Parts: sequence; structure tokens; C-alpha cells
Amino acid sequence: MKLRNRLFEQVLLMLALAMVIFAAAIMLAWMTQWVEVHDLPAYLSHGMHLIGMVLFFLDGCFVIAASSILAARLYRMLTKEDL
Repeated sequence: MKLRNRLFEQVLLMLALAMVIFAAAIMLAWMTQWVEVHDLPAYLSHGMHLIGMVLFFLDGCFVIAASSILAARLYRMLTKEDL
């Protein structure tokens, strides 16, 4: 039972981290639009856009990792109970 609780806590932590990364990427996207509207230097806008894309990719990696870990553990638990 301890292993299940620890696994659940790890998956929740990963999903919470994914939500934080997603929120940071959204805020960076809004800031990028603000920079473009105010005609600030292009390197600032492009840099923020690049960092935002990396954050969205990292967010996707965290969500995929958390869901695959959870699916694998659930499959393992279900196959043990059937035996």
C-alpha cells in the first residue's frame, strides 16, 4: 500500500509541475505579445518566443511521462489481481 501511495504522490507532483510549467509558458506568451505590440527589439520577442516553445514542449514531456508511468503501474496492478 505504501508503494501505491508513493506512486500516486509522484504522479500528482509531476502533474502539478506540468501545470506550473504550462502557466509559465502562457504568461510568457502574453508577455511576448506585449513586447510585439510595444515595438521592443526583435531579439527580445524572438527569445521569449523560443523559451515559450521549449516550455510547452517540456510540459508535454511531463504530462506524457506521468500518464505513461501511471498507466504502466495500473496495468501491473490489474494483471497481478487477475492471477
